[in-house]
Amino acid sequence: PAGGVEVTGRTVHDALLRVLVDARLRRGLPPAELGAEEADVLARADPDRVMRLARFMARHFYRERLVRLFSHCCAIARRRGAKPISQVDAPEFRALLDEAVLGSPESADAVASRFERWFLDAVPDGPAWWPDLVRYEGAFFRAEAARRVWSEPGGIALPPRPPRRSLSARVVEFGFDLPALLARLDRLAPADPLPVDVGPSPTRLLIATSRRGVVHVVRLNPSVDRFLSAIDGERDAAAIGESCGMTRDAAEVALRKLRDVGAVEA
Repeated sequence: PAGGVEVTGRTVHDALLRVLVDARLRRGLPPAELGAEEADVLARADPDRVMRLARFMARHFYRERLVRLFSHCCAIARRRGAKPISQVDAPEFRALLDEAVLGSPESADAVASRFERWFLDAVPDGPAWWPDLVRYEGAFFRAEAARRVWSEPGGIALPPRPPRRSLSARVVEFGFDLPALLARLDRLAPADPLPVDVGPSPTRLLIATSRRGVVHVVRLNPSVDRFLSAIDGERDAAAIGESCGMTRDAAEVALRKLRDVGAVEA
């Protein structure tokens, strides 16, 4: 029941789910987006119950992502006696979730920023590489929320367009070699001390999400970095390759690999 109205229709059920995960829809219940009948039913529901359920879903949604995508940060914070999971119950975080659209890049960015600040405050005397690790897992958290494309477009074939960088792809610079550091952290036993003998090693990483939602991390060497920078949405493969001293065939292969990891759209 919802405010005395029996919710049995599939369309009303779907509308309720959309409202629970989208703060914008909860505020306005727009008939144009939810359907007139569905919006009318939801308008008669108990708003406090709807909000409690929305908070419950948001809490579990981002709690799971905190544990999974900030896994190394959580483990290190727990070593220092901090409790990362407690953050999902903090009043400031609940207020943030009340305005969230679950799974959206915008909400992921807001939540990741909140977690990043908390980790840095929780471990103020961490190893020199600690801020880089927090930024790396924050970037991973944001990348996981990239838009998904679950099927190839059908209908009328569109003319080919020049390749362009994906909106979800980001190049992040670190002062330490994060992939190598993560490999060391993964080998640590719970009682082992954190590595402190990690020297600076400037590293540029491409973090991108494939069409199916898999997050990929690619180490950028100068040639890959130069090729990626040449993709401007205006030049075709031949022109991109020429600007990088590559043949058209070699440029096509490189573009295909970048498409596979979600860094390039065409």
